[in-house]
Amino acid sequence: TTANTAPTPARRPAEPGSRPGSKRRAAESIWASGKAKMKALRDKRAAPFVDKSLYADLNGMMIAAALDASAYLGDADMKAFALKSLDRFLKEGYSPRRGFVHLLGEDPEKDEGFISDQAMMLKALLSAYGASQDLRYLDKARELADLTLSRFWDSHGNGGFFDRPEGSATMEFL
Repeated sequence: TTANTAPTPARRPAEPGSRPGSKRRAAESIWASGKAKMKALRDKRAAPFVDKSLYADLNGMMIAAALDASAYLGDADMKAFALKSLDRFLKEGYSPRRGFVHLLGEDPEKDEGFISDQAMMLKALLSAYGASQDLRYLDKARELADLTLSRFWDSHGNGGFFDRPEGSATMEFL
């Protein structure tokens, strides 16, 4: 041999199962089998409870986020759906005397919402105005802000807000 070449080692024949891809195929087969067994077991159980309630605070948060995202992403469909969602809450869950209900389906003339419902929907209304320049969203935002201050503010001068309107049977200080 010369100084620049090294002897080539003899190659062994490939052992069964060691060919490229065969271990991967075996692992995929085991995975698929395990997945099918788990699905069969899951199908025998009752489906878990899924809360399909529409809460004002969570929807307000998502409406505002969707409107912000639609502006950055240029997604007109996202903006339209967010505005449609807000319009639904205004129609079905808002009273100019009481604000937003906590749970859509409650009577807005009888049921009290939490301060979180008012705060998140106020943010959604302001975001809707910013996204659409529709003055009715700004007008509702002003109305809701005034209502929230008058109903949830600690009127005794101690500062802060209550989670329910002052004087409510379930009122707690935040």
